[in-house]
Amino acid sequence: MTEYKGCKYCKHFQLDGSCAAFAPDPIPLPIVSGQIQHTKPLHSQKNSIVYEPTDKSIHQRFIEQFPERLSVNKNAKKKKKRQ
Repeated sequence: MTEYKGCKYCKHFQLDGSCAAFAPDPIPLPIVSGQIQHTKPLHSQKNSIVYEPTDKSIHQRFIEQFPERLSVNKNAKKKKKRQ
């Protein structure tokens, strides 16, 4: 069995903080907080989607999906240093 690392390392966790397992509802607090490992479907789930690991955190996926946002921040920091 793979190591459970929580929502941020699950391929179903979305950039907006939602999850395909619970959409359109929010992720239940016990799962997103790590109190419960989502390795089996919950009784209240409408599907059988559970934790599936990804080798990239949600932060890494954000940077890959929106690289222009990272470069905007770098340019802003450079301008502040020049002033």
